[in-house]
Amino acid sequence: MLTLFLIIHFIGLCIGVGASLCNALLNQYLAQQNKGDFSQETRRMITLYLFHLSIIGLSLLVISGIVLMVFYHPFVTLSSLFWLKLFVVSILITLIYQAKKLFKEPCPNHRTATQLTRIRLLSPTLSLSIVILAVLAFQ
Repeated sequence: MLTLFLIIHFIGLCIGVGASLCNALLNQYLAQQNKGDFSQETRRMITLYLFHLSIIGLSLLVISGIVLMVFYHPFVTLSSLFWLKLFVVSILITLIYQAKKLFKEPCPNHRTATQLTRIRLLSPTLSLSIVILAVLAFQ
């Protein structure tokens, strides 16, 4: 069972971090290179799709992480790096929740777009920080 949950955890990691990085890099590229090829609505739909992939990856990570923490690695909970990782995960979850609320706004304005851009750029940084903290916590 341990192997199954580790596999699920790493699949969630690949999906979540991959979608987060892709979202940030692709939107940056489209903003710089867009010569009218993609409308704002198309860019918004791409972002929304990648956002949903990030949620799927993060959900897999959280669920499998809870199972791994409770049943297989209770000694890890003593590590300060592990608790720091959980703190950064909670920040990421809060940002994703905020982004989800912003995506549901019927008429997005400049403030909404600015906040989504900040979240889009901060999410990969937090995701990579979580990966680094996990490696350090589990040494």
